[in-house]
Amino acid sequence: MEVRLILAVALSFVVFMVWGAYISKKEADYKARIELEKGNQEPIEKQKVIPSKPLIKKEVEKPQEEIPPISNAEIISSTEIKDISIETDLYKILLTNEGASFKNLKLKKHLNDKKEPLDLVNQIQDSLKPPYVSTFDSKFMDTVNLSVYQTKAESITLSEFSPEKTVSFVLETPSGLKVKKDFTFYYDRYEIDFDVNIIDQNGNMNDKKYYYNWGPGFGNETKKELYVFVGPMSYLNNQVVKHDPDDIASDFIFSGNLSWVCLQNKYFLSAMIPKNGINGGRIGKNPNDKFSVGLQLINNSNSSVNGNITLFAGPKVENILKSYDVHLEEAVDFGWFGNKFSWLVKPLIKVLQFIYGYTHNYGVAIILITAVIKILFFPLSQKSFQSMKDMQKVQPYIKIIQERYKDDKAMLNQEMMKIYKEHKINPLGGCMPMLLQIPVFIALYNVLMVSIDLRGAPFMLWIQDLSEKDPYYITPVLMGISMFVQQKMTPTMGDPMQAKIMQFLPVIFTFMFLNFPVSLVIYWLVNNILTIAQQYYMNTYVAAK
Repeated sequence: MEVRLILAVALSFVVFMVWGAYISKKEADYKARIELEKGNQEPIEKQKVIPSKPLIKKEVEKPQEEIPPISNAEIISSTEIKDISIETDLYKILLTNEGASFKNLKLKKHLNDKKEPLDLVNQIQDSLKPPYVSTFDSKFMDTVNLSVYQTKAESITLSEFSPEKTVSFVLETPSGLKVKKDFTFYYDRYEIDFDVNIIDQNGNMNDKKYYYNWGPGFGNETKKELYVFVGPMSYLNNQVVKHDPDDIASDFIFSGNLSWVCLQNKYFLSAMIPKNGINGGRIGKNPNDKFSVGLQLINNSNSSVNGNITLFAGPKVENILKSYDVHLEEAVDFGWFGNKFSWLVKPLIKVLQFIYGYTHNYGVAIILITAVIKILFFPLSQKSFQSMKDMQKVQPYIKIIQERYKDDKAMLNQEMMKIYKEHKINPLGGCMPMLLQIPVFIALYNVLMVSIDLRGAPFMLWIQDLSEKDPYYITPVLMGISMFVQQKMTPTMGDPMQAKIMQFLPVIFTFMFLNFPVSLVIYWLVNNILTIAQQYYMNTYVAAK
């Protein structure tokens, strides 16, 4: 009976997850609208930011001698396109002076499907490279984002002996436009400081809004997740706002108490964090349905705008994100259920990491944490087992009463309660202990589904990535077999229809788990094996007393 209840609860949980995913979408959409309306003090501004006409790269002619240098020795005579490599222990970046932008941003400690460093810059043909400036003036955008900037920077490698470096790019045009972009890199952090200053000597900048953007698209891991939100996100008016990609028809801007905007997927994010009171944000959508996020630059006068922004581009590790003190850790999404049980999910992650510190194998850590949870809940399981045994004893009497009073529901319930009272049986005694375990099950489920610690983590033999499915489907089949054995050891309650339904559950769960992360399958398999051992003990020793 214990197994039957567990499986019934689990099957219900699957239904709830699907329903939760649907509800979470609606909830995210509602929250986004509310928060954006608050920020604007009026309905969401759905104006489309006009891109440069088909966003095809073109080279803008460089000035000759009309404009004096912006600073002492930053401008060089050559305007040829050049690449600049920045390398640290954490990432390798390739900059280009064409647009003063990023060609790639590769995380050295995190690999893609090809076992190459994961690139968080999505290469999209005919799209602007990040970070780029957007406004309603397409000619201005072409000039700022497609021109060849001047720089004296050369490729560098940062270390603890050379922990910080600023790379500067400068652009000056015959029309009086001056642009300076500074990027500051750190050897031991997943962050880059952006400083951008734009001066228009003609003094016509005050009536426009300018945004500094990251995107479009996010890395080479963009697959949509069923239970975890993937897409643009912001922290607006002290609350996370999920900008559902399915609900974004075109570019839009918003304002309010803005702490950050980001592009993110299941394991990684690129977040832009304002450092000087920026309160305007932008979500952009290009023709390829790829998204960008931006922060509004500050208009200092009619002739200048500037922005000081920190970019975090790296893994969604809570303690790292929390160190920025802007609620960036709120970008870690555990799914609809996981977010509701975050008070339990986060401690379980800590426990898993603690065990890993000794085992150095997350597969072993999962087995151990499953065993610990099983031991902690053993007294509840024992009470449940005893209650089920007691219920099994009175089943013959209940069948007689059901036949006798099948047309009188009130009398049937009265007589059944009399039997329960005479035999000192609580009809919910077998269910309640199991219900108390549901929050732990949900929490651990979400830990194993979304924890970045498991991404790329090997276990043994053919299992080399605990975040992916079993490539040979061995563990799901073993899990199904263990469920079948478990079912055979479970006391039945005499309901033939229920017994037939239960016979199909191992098959159903086997197919359902085929594409689940192998970490979750291992947890379920180990839990089944421990339950079989527990059931054997109870059948052999406890029931005999």
